[in-house]
Amino acid sequence: MKAVLERIVKIVEEERGGLMNGGKTVPFRVLIGVSIVGHLFTLISPSFFQLVTLSPSSLFGVQLWRLLTSPFVGHNLLVLSITVLSLHFGVRLLIQEFSTAHLLKTFVITQISSSILLCILSYFLYAIFASSYLLYEVSLCGMAPIIASVMVLVKQFLPDSIVIDTGMGRIKYTHLPLNACLFSLIASLLGLVRFVVPLEILVGTQLSWTYLRFLSPHETEAVIGDPSEHFAWASLFPSAFRPFCSLISKATFRSLVKCRICKRKQIRHVDVTSLLSNGGPSSPGMRTMPLPMDGERKDAERRRQKALAELNKRLKEQNEKKIDWDEDEEEEEEEEERPEKVVSETVSLTPSTIPSQSDPPIA
Repeated sequence: MKAVLERIVKIVEEERGGLMNGGKTVPFRVLIGVSIVGHLFTLISPSFFQLVTLSPSSLFGVQLWRLLTSPFVGHNLLVLSITVLSLHFGVRLLIQEFSTAHLLKTFVITQISSSILLCILSYFLYAIFASSYLLYEVSLCGMAPIIASVMVLVKQFLPDSIVIDTGMGRIKYTHLPLNACLFSLIASLLGLVRFVVPLEILVGTQLSWTYLRFLSPHETEAVIGDPSEHFAWASLFPSAFRPFCSLISKATFRSLVKCRICKRKQIRHVDVTSLLSNGGPSSPGMRTMPLPMDGERKDAERRRQKALAELNKRLKEQNEKKIDWDEDEEEEEEEEERPEKVVSETVSLTPSTIPSQSDPPIA
């Protein structure tokens, strides 16, 4: 907790020092301001809330404009506070890697698609169980899907960075989406938020991951999605459940490929002969080799940096041990040299005591 507070203070100081200049975060500050104003109007006028909020029945009543107004209203101050913190500190962290247009596009797609999917789900529940509660009486409001999207983006950007180091284990950025789902569920059971908020965060997490994994275009290269290993669907869960989740994800993906909803990852090839000949004709028997995708290169770079850090740490420990060993070896060598000197002196004195043949015999 102390590390998190120090991080927040540092970010606030950087904000005060003008590190967020250039207008990159202005759209997100506008979102925060409009959301705060919308919640104030909601608390003042309940009729205003009924006018701009979204319910599944109103969506299919050709009132599509509610998709754009419902994220900025709500009654829950806890959800509003978490939204402000996510948009402020989360965007402050993400703007180092992603552009403003990419973040806004991800947020808009996640928010609107989550609302539409929940409306469709309410109709399925009404058709199967004849339950009209979610269809008519529940209002979808607030930016809970955007909170989930921020968590997924942070996981994609800094998967191995540590947020909190506790005695029971380390909480990393890669654990944020799951922690957001669990926290919202506990808050819902305690009555702090409505029961639809955990459902919005869960759906927002899945949809934002799907978009970033398969559909999001790369900003500098012609690459779609992020196929890196650390961003797989199983990585959203704890390590103990990942083997089982990997089986589920593989079976689901194969089913979607057979239904022609998804496509398998395309592997780019390069002809080695034409590279060596600067564009010349390649031999018919020359095989091609795959080039790594952009996401795989990023994943390989992260693993390389981690391996280098561990190697430097081990080398440092070995150098410290080597210094101790060298001192011990020098002492042992000095102790060994002393008996050798004594023996050599004894050997040098012994021939002088033995009589040589040239000496006269003793009478």
